Amino acid sequence: MFELTLEQIFSSEALYDASQQISRKSIGLDEQSFKEFSKNLRQNLNELQKELFTSTFTPEPLKRINIPKRRWRITPSWPW
Repeated sequence: MFELTLEQIFSSEALYDASQQISRKSIGLDEQSFKEFSKNLRQNLNELQKELFTSTFTPEPLKRINIPKRRWRITPSWPW
């Protein structure tokens, strides 16, 4: 069914390409800006890759935000 390995999915090139698609104004849930993360981009991506391969990566929990709609209705940012 799946033919790609973790090494292929999370290759250095794939992680770098993904990092280039992040908005430069982004701030993570850990309050680290993309600008800060980019100062040591290769080192940070290598550390992320290592954590992914050794199953020690722990993602931050999702942050739920409510999106105000017309007529005072509020819609959550995800359906569950």
